[in-house]
Amino acid sequence: MLKKTILCILTCILTIALMCTISYQWVFANNNLIKNHSFEDVEGDALRFWETWVWGEGPGGVEFTVEKDNPRSGQNCAAIYNLEERGSRYIQKVEVEPDSQYKFSAWIRTENVGEGRIGANISVVGNTIYSQDIKGTTHQWEYVELYIKTMEEVDSVELILALGGYDRLGADENLNTGKAFFDDVALEKVDSIPEGARVVVVEKDAPKSSEEDVQSGSEKRDTEGKYTWIWLLVSWSVLLSVFIYYVKTGKVKFKR
Repeated sequence: MLKKTILCILTCILTIALMCTISYQWVFANNNLIKNHSFEDVEGDALRFWETWVWGEGPGGVEFTVEKDNPRSGQNCAAIYNLEERGSRYIQKVEVEPDSQYKFSAWIRTENVGEGRIGANISVVGNTIYSQDIKGTTHQWEYVELYIKTMEEVDSVELILALGGYDRLGADENLNTGKAFFDDVALEKVDSIPEGARVVVVEKDAPKSSEEDVQSGSEKRDTEGKYTWIWLLVSWSVLLSVFIYYVKTGKVKFKR
């Protein structure tokens, strides 16, 4: 009797845990406007839906990679490695609504990023405002966020994951070295912006990134919600496997 009670309790706990995981993945994926936000969708060495861009003289000096070592969630995280002083970025164009407010967030960790200049951060193309920047070497993932306010007729924004910065006049004070990792990036529509938050105002005629400086990109394909369904199928498969095991071993019996 005691064994059956313990079994029932464990089964309930497992069910609740799986349902919580499914619910979190469902809500997060449906509210998040960024595609491939956890960098699990990879084609060759490139991340789908993300382009790369570099400011700085000379070829080379930067590596854009998909890393499997210590991601915050899933199997991968994105990384930028500035071997020389550069302002390097991942960029994704995202559809938004005019006259609206959004929260742009990411988790970042760094290795040997210079302290005296702009570190790893998130921002928006055409604006000089950026989130808190992460420098030095961090042993934990750190959360950063930036709020976006869209004005009339704005229907898209270009989001940036960056290491270092750049100056349109050619100054190099914002270029940096080191390695930055990014994971669990999100863009969510919000009802209000907290007082004191960093806010980027995006207007219709804001300048766009230069096509000539984009190093690489990938064909866009709609896989939004893809990994939500994978989590759903995996979770239910585990639950069903556990149930079948207990039935076959006679640990769970049905009364006739």
